[in-house]
Amino acid sequence: MTLRLDHVMIVVPDLDAAVDQYARLGFRVVPGGRHVGAGTHNALIRFGLDYLELLAIADPVEASQFEAQRRIERFASQGGGAFLYVLATDDLARDLAAARKRGLPVEPPRRMSRRRPDGTLLQWQLGDIAPLGEAPNCPSLIQWEEPDERLAQRYAREGEVGGHPNGARRWMEIVVGVPDVKEALERYRQAYGLEPDGDVFHVRGSTIRLQPGQGIERLVIEATQDARFPADQACGVEIELRRPR
Repeated sequence: MTLRLDHVMIVVPDLDAAVDQYARLGFRVVPGGRHVGAGTHNALIRFGLDYLELLAIADPVEASQFEAQRRIERFASQGGGAFLYVLATDDLARDLAAARKRGLPVEPPRRMSRRRPDGTLLQWQLGDIAPLGEAPNCPSLIQWEEPDERLAQRYAREGEVGGHPNGARRWMEIVVGVPDVKEALERYRQAYGLEPDGDVFHVRGSTIRLQPGQGIERLVIEATQDARFPADQACGVEIELRRPR
């Protein structure tokens, strides 16, 4: 299994206010668009292929038709924060089948799309191995319809990548709080076929660190300067900018 940390979804009650807040922290935020038929909309903070997603409910009636969106809406009503994170794979069907063989209940992947501000349609498949937002906060798996190389070229060509005034460059680490670290390490191993290195999993170019706690607690991003933004400044999740050592 070849996985990379794709994105973290930060659920917010008000998308415009969250965009303004992240801009004040020195991030370049670009419009994302509407999730077709799902009742949500987003804005993106992109480092390359990987990114932060600021997501809010755009149409409560439309969103109420889906359990995942109902979970998101409840989370937003409680103040929001980092709701989930997503690992990209090049073969979603294979990876879900492998998790099923290891004894985990897996639902069929869902086809999804987002209408971008320029009118183009971005499409992907999403698979979940655990209920969204529930401990131990296992990531979703995503397979984009376009290969990574083509997506990277598109984002660079359209000026969507990088350019952050605070010098943010790429993912380094995500820190996830779990009720029981030993149990969560085994659940991750079963779900994704990853072998732990202590309390850390290595995926392509970054790490996932599990520690006692509840939910996604800190995001570490490589940058040209060191900085730390507490959760109350970054819409519910601590963000650390770290220069390469």
